Amino acid sequence: RCGGYATEAARGLVADAFEATDLRQIDACCVPENRASRKLLGTLGFNEARTQRNGAVVRGKAVDIVIYEMTRDHWLNANAPAPERRLSEKAR
Repeated sequence: RCGGYATEAARGLVADAFEATDLRQIDACCVPENRASRKLLGTLGFNEARTQRNGAVVRGKAVDIVIYEMTRDHWLNANAPAPERRLSEKAR
């Protein structure tokens, strides 16, 4: 619908965060009604972790948020070249 620009940009940010730093986990959040953001996070491989009641304030009103998480190990395994991914899976 929008050419995948958001997915491409977000994928680049996550890749840079994990590959250029020593971050162990990235958390992201959005309001439950934001289907596009939820789909984007799922497409990138984020896992839905929990819902936080009144977790943010939007236009002066407390709203619930859905929190997603991605670990470095999950990202690197999911984005490794195919032969490395197969070796990693065999080690488990």
